[in-house]
Amino acid sequence: MRHIASIPLVVALLVLSTAALEDAFLNVTALISLKATPGSQQAQGVLKRKADEFATKSTKYALTRNPAIPSSIPRGTYVSYAVYFHPDCSLPINKALTNCKWTRKDGSRNTEVGKLSDNPGDLKGVCDAVRTLSLAYGIYQDTRYATAALDILKSFFINPETAMLPNLDYGQIEPGTQTKKYGDKGRPAGLIESRCLGNMFIASQTLAKAPGAETTLAGVRKWVGSFVEWFKSSEIGKDEILSANNHGTAAAFQLAAFYTFLGDKTSAAAAINSFLKGAYLKQIAADGSMPLEADRNDGFHYSLMNLYMLINLAGVAESLGINMWKAPAGEGRTLQTAIDFYLPYAHKEKTFTNKGGQGVQLEPLVYPFQMAAAHYGDSGQKYRGAIQAIAKPSYNPTNQAYLYTDMSYGLSSKGVKRENSANDESSTPKSKISKTDGSKRKSLKPDST
Repeated sequence: MRHIASIPLVVALLVLSTAALEDAFLNVTALISLKATPGSQQAQGVLKRKADEFATKSTKYALTRNPAIPSSIPRGTYVSYAVYFHPDCSLPINKALTNCKWTRKDGSRNTEVGKLSDNPGDLKGVCDAVRTLSLAYGIYQDTRYATAALDILKSFFINPETAMLPNLDYGQIEPGTQTKKYGDKGRPAGLIESRCLGNMFIASQTLAKAPGAETTLAGVRKWVGSFVEWFKSSEIGKDEILSANNHGTAAAFQLAAFYTFLGDKTSAAAAINSFLKGAYLKQIAADGSMPLEADRNDGFHYSLMNLYMLINLAGVAESLGINMWKAPAGEGRTLQTAIDFYLPYAHKEKTFTNKGGQGVQLEPLVYPFQMAAAHYGDSGQKYRGAIQAIAKPSYNPTNQAYLYTDMSYGLSSKGVKRENSANDESSTPKSKISKTDGSKRKSLKPDST
């Protein structure tokens, strides 16, 4: 089986810990190959410090059972609440949950609802720890890191007393007494909260030859298989797959990553091809903007979130011989069109105004520009110039927003070094977008978080 970690990219971001954009695709092989590169030493130091912290922590990696979670929900069930909902009454939140109607207000986060369950943070904590420890083990071959990562995986996915059940039946529960399509369960939108698992499982493949890894990873694959079965068969999962916006992208990425982790390349490719022939064709406008995201109150955030998921999916696709970097997203449009849309914003030639008045952070654009340079080339240095416009003079490799991006600062003065560029037909497989997949998608209004 060709592991997902062997994707031939040069530039990859390891972690982006901005609150809403924490996921960037992990090209583990490329990152590990930078071990001897002087320009990556500072970032490696940050990685090692984080890995040391995780390896020595006595943190319990399991889902927190908050008091607000109904006793009727089985233990081990992932539970979260839709934070854009607000009560149409003045009752205390514990009473408002079951005694009045609630209304969704896009972009207006209800902090009290966010406190009802710690499970989103629990899951992100597992993803961050395993991802960091796995990469650190790949670079340093220190068994402390592998042991810690495997222990976390056993606790969260295998141990019957602490493992999460393989479903998101109660993700993003809609509070209130109003009529709900899914009753007292969660919503399809809840599946956006499991997207970090894709990159975590990608990174965990560095553990394959570590002592005791075979049994543990087999147990994790059993859990993933059950989760995928639920994803594909449940009403909640099926509706999320059909979402036209960033939720549909995240669903396709998760399924492709999970299937690849399971060694089922055929199903992984089918998930990607279905997305490329369906939702993808509705996402990118002629100018590169993403109307389904930009029209949200926090449109800049959601547009970037979708762009990150598209890049994630392109990384998995590349490991399967599918060139999503060149795949058509409509007439004259590709993923590059969506990335290039942000160039004038990086140079402050344009200003993005969110409908809800939220501020805009340009730092997360560094990663898409890096990936574009690696795949499309940068002979005119438009991506390098955009990165420099954003990052200097504020660039700091120890800052969470730039963690491990010093790869872009080790570039030669001639531009970004490329291997297997999408412009090199001899080294990159041509697009293998299936024309035989008979699956159908219905047009839906964009689902939302």
